[in-house]
Amino acid sequence: TSSSSSSHMMMPYAASNQEHYYRDGSNSSRSNPDVVGLDAEGVDQRVEALRKIWIKVQEQGAMVYANDVDTLVEKVARQIASPYQMRLCKYALNTLMEFWQNLDFAAAVSYDTLKNLTRGLLATLLDESLRSIENGDKVMKALNVLTLKVLENAQRTNAFGCLLDLLSETVSDGDTGQFPDLVVKCLLKLTKVLPQTIGEIQLGDLVKSLHQFFTAHPPYSFKDQNDNRLRTVRRLVEELVNLRGREMQTFSLSVAGGKGSAAVLVRYVEEILGISAPSPLKAAPSTNTATSTTTSSPAGARFPSTSSLPSSTPERKQLRFDGGGGGSSSNRRRIINGKQQQGIDRSNRMDLKNDQKRDSSSSSSSSSS
Repeated sequence: TSSSSSSHMMMPYAASNQEHYYRDGSNSSRSNPDVVGLDAEGVDQRVEALRKIWIKVQEQGAMVYANDVDTLVEKVARQIASPYQMRLCKYALNTLMEFWQNLDFAAAVSYDTLKNLTRGLLATLLDESLRSIENGDKVMKALNVLTLKVLENAQRTNAFGCLLDLLSETVSDGDTGQFPDLVVKCLLKLTKVLPQTIGEIQLGDLVKSLHQFFTAHPPYSFKDQNDNRLRTVRRLVEELVNLRGREMQTFSLSVAGGKGSAAVLVRYVEEILGISAPSPLKAAPSTNTATSTTTSSPAGARFPSTSSLPSSTPERKQLRFDGGGGGSSSNRRRIINGKQQQGIDRSNRMDLKNDQKRDSSSSSSSSSS
């Protein structure tokens, strides 16, 4: 478990793995000097590049970089990496916040970039070395707010899909640590506001993501039938059925293809709808008992109850979706309901006043010399 958690922490922005994790659009912005500046070796040069981008976005809006969305998000996010440099972190966090408060920009971010960004932000929230630097707690608070903003303002179907993918990865990796706890927390919070955001959901795509999760990880494959990941995904299915009714059956049968009613998702949807009587989950495929590590479900077992599913992960690591990271509560509520379009809550920024004076002075000196 510990090695798996570490891999989540180091994967997203490790320089040695840049090409692997950021293939989409990684070479599309080489001609844009603003973006190229983020590849500089020196911290001062990258701070200056971030400062210029941040100022331009404030003056002209995030869509001034409409042709560089994925590459810019990836390169800015990489600045928040160990060994952490406070000036880089502050400019990167504020720049990303500007990006994600613009719904047009957020909608233009690709699925892969959103998934990698979400993975990276959650992993960084778990990095204890960040707390040890000066003002590290402030960076953590800003990261918390940014993570919330990313999930709120991204295309909602993609946000669900990315979280389901990340959750699936933790199951495959055998990770039962803090990272999957954070993913569960995020998924629960998005599920909680589904009644307000269901109109934004592409139901067919979300059902496909759910079908893929249950195909890769059928309930009987979980050693612990009370595993929070399984129960959280089940809760999402229940909420979707409550909101969309038989449409869920139609889409579930469609994505199941030849499996039809034998598919786990289809059977569960039909059970919720009362179309079929509750039945035992499909038994695990027969295997050589001498080598098999898969446990089959007991007779009569069904999806575990969600009635006692915790609403939060341990306090020290939980994402605060109640706005504990700062900013106006009314502003957050509007965003959660999908109604805010371009409003910027300036209180979410880290204070850059002193950095701006120093960096502007440094930039002027360099130009004159």
